[in-house]
Amino acid sequence: MSHDTKTKSAGLLSDLTHTSVTTVSPASLSDLLAPPAKAASPKPETPIDSCKNIGDLIRTARTAKDFSQQELADMAGVGRRFVSELENGKPTLEIGRILTVCQALGIDLVARKR
Repeated sequence: MSHDTKTKSAGLLSDLTHTSVTTVSPASLSDLLAPPAKAASPKPETPIDSCKNIGDLIRTARTAKDFSQQELADMAGVGRRFVSELENGKPTLEIGRILTVCQALGIDLVARKR
């Protein structure tokens, strides 16, 4: 073994001796059984009680994804005018088309009994 090889080996060994190990104590049984703390929801809920609410939700999601109204309309298979009217809260009975737009944006509409 050459002098350089011995020096490199010694350097590796000294690097290993300076490595620290951190241990984590296990959680207590009561911590494991406790209900999770209320944290900020990664998927916040937005109550939908008017056409304006759903329009605002769709506009916010569309602009967050940096889509134009036309791009969203093309993805959802609807007209740009429909997207515009939807975002502006125009009342419509075309829930199927609204659901298609929501699906294109990754929005799940959920009904919950009060």
